[in-house]
Amino acid sequence: MKKISFLSNRTYIKNWRSSFKTLKKFGFFSFMFFASSSLGTQLSAQTIDKFTAPLIEPANKGELTLFENISNQPSRNVSAQSRKTNTIGSSMPFSLVGVSRIGSNYSVLLRNDNSEIIPITAISGAGTPIPDYSQFKIENISSASVYLSYPDNVVCMSSVNQGVTCNDETNIVRLSLSLKDPIEKKDQPAKNQESVADENSNPFEELLRRQKQIEAEESLGQNRNSQRFRPRRIPAEEIPEGMRVVSTPFGDRLVEL
Repeated sequence: MKKISFLSNRTYIKNWRSSFKTLKKFGFFSFMFFASSSLGTQLSAQTIDKFTAPLIEPANKGELTLFENISNQPSRNVSAQSRKTNTIGSSMPFSLVGVSRIGSNYSVLLRNDNSEIIPITAISGAGTPIPDYSQFKIENISSASVYLSYPDNVVCMSSVNQGVTCNDETNIVRLSLSLKDPIEKKDQPAKNQESVADENSNPFEELLRRQKQIEAEESLGQNRNSQRFRPRRIPAEEIPEGMRVVSTPFGDRLVEL
């Protein structure tokens, strides 16, 4: 009985040692596999970084961008407004071109400092702002003038040639149609000479001269008409027997008896 128990203990110890060796071998192989995998991953990453670093570095230095940042650009309206504000100098940037009215609506044509015509539809007393010039407003309108309100930062100077009248106390400028002297006609001296000759001439002689001229024109017209058409007349010796002559303003013709 003791012998059987001893054999069974030896068998158990032998099996335990073989299992421990198997686990030891398996653990060693697992450790080697994990170490080789980690080393391979690190070597691959270093190799990729080695080849891609020269390509990525110039791109970072140049900062290649396909699209420009929109947030850094001012809007079109803001830039236009700032441009219009900067152009305001020591004189009013507007002059009146024309005013028309249909009912209570007015159509105003203004010329800016760039010689551009700005059409505006406004109502008198409504304070209509001018397009692209929101600081200026149309306050009142009449048949030949327009009253504008302008901001304090604008220095207005009156100009007779442009029809601009400023009032710095109320910041109201009056734009009126500029009036210029009429252009003299070049043939005016010739008309004066003709008038002097007419005053020295005899009016009765002038009537006789015109009457003779009219008669001469009428006779010339009759001669022309007579040359164009002559009625045909049939003499008596040319009338055959059994026929007779019928006379008309356009000529003679033969008819049977």
